Amino acid sequence: MTVKNQSESPVSNPSHNPKWLLKGIIGLVFVAIGLSIGIVVGNVRGNAINSTAVADAANAVEQAVEKQKLAESRMASALAAREKDVLDHARVIAERDAEIAQRDEKLAASAKTIKSLEERITTRETADDEARRKFGDSGLGQNGLVIEFIDNPEKFKGRELTARVRYGPRPSGGRLDMDLKQHVTQYGEGRGDGKRRTDIWFYGSEPARASIDLIIEVPTDLELPAARLDDELLVTFKCGTSPKTGNIATKIIRPQK
Repeated sequence: MTVKNQSESPVSNPSHNPKWLLKGIIGLVFVAIGLSIGIVVGNVRGNAINSTAVADAANAVEQAVEKQKLAESRMASALAAREKDVLDHARVIAERDAEIAQRDEKLAASAKTIKSLEERITTRETADDEARRKFGDSGLGQNGLVIEFIDNPEKFKGRELTARVRYGPRPSGGRLDMDLKQHVTQYGEGRGDGKRRTDIWFYGSEPARASIDLIIEVPTDLELPAARLDDELLVTFKCGTSPKTGNIATKIIRPQK
């Protein structure tokens, strides 16, 4: 009887046992599956982590951009407010400059007026002094100024004088008020300036009878005394450019004896 070698037994050598071989293969398969699952899970987790990081980074960038926009908006608002303040300040300065310019113009005009008045006062004082020097002892009174006006009318233009005179002869030979009306009827009334006036001649009263010879425009609405030829009158008039031109009566009354 032949005895078999135990080393060739299926139990002692699993490689010769199909069951054991199948179990080994199945185990390897499970191991491979486990490794694959682990790899997949790891990849999924890694991808998830990467996605979160990317999302966080994107949010951070978006927040930074929003902060930048907000900062730029605030800066633009601040610049706009500053520009408005500058423009308002410039407008205030311009208004003050305009006011100062107006004041300077008014001051210049006032200075010019004052200078003119001073010149007129000086001229008037000079004329008055000249009249007093010439006629102070003659008894002419204010007629001395009238004679000075006749001699130097440019010194008296625009001034108001009162002359002691007599109503001169007229063709009608009537009263002053009636002659004025008749003159208007015959020759019309008015001047180029539209004023209603007519010329009346006056001559000097003693002692200036020969020295005063005036033509004075008398407004037709001026109140007049019922003076006749050669009656003595006090005639207040605004001096024109000569004894015969531009003299306008403002008041005519009889003198108080």
